[in-house]
Amino acid sequence: MSKDLPSLWSNLPMAPIDKILGINDQCKADTFPLKVNLCVGAYRDEKGNSVVLKSVREAEHRVIGKKLDKEYTAITGLPSFVEKAIELAYGRDGDILSTDCIAATQSISGTGGCRLMAEFVATFSLAKNRKIHIPSLTWPNHITLSNNAGLIPVTYKYYNIQECRIDFTGMVEDIRAAEDGSLFMLHACA
Repeated sequence: MSKDLPSLWSNLPMAPIDKILGINDQCKADTFPLKVNLCVGAYRDEKGNSVVLKSVREAEHRVIGKKLDKEYTAITGLPSFVEKAIELAYGRDGDILSTDCIAATQSISGTGGCRLMAEFVATFSLAKNRKIHIPSLTWPNHITLSNNAGLIPVTYKYYNIQECRIDFTGMVEDIRAAEDGSLFMLHACA
């Protein structure tokens, strides 16, 4: 290898610090023995270590016990997984399942799924004016990945910080005020 190889990376800018994960890092560094970390949605034991739920361990054992092959999946993921995910999101008996209104694909993570969606929308010009409506409270990488895909992020009302609740009325108002055919990133939870 060339001794100049590290210089390829030396001029890359640092990504912006994620405020939520930054608070999480501060919590980890805090030595107060009675602290409670409420920053990231992960279960913790009394010592602050992450806890894996028994149901997750059971699911792991079931999957391992099946001795599944390691073949590549279809480009949109494992079809049976995608089908079950759609059922989970829309219900088994929903009328929408009998239409062609749902497109779904499997991704490796929430961020990976958002990036995949942004690239797809940008590539096929599916967003009006290249805009993507993003919740007013969101992870910073949602803005960055939208920009990097060539979309223009604009915010809509989502969370009322003062009242610690979803601003449902404001969100519905902003959705109704958007142009027909607008693209929205929705959070399933916060």
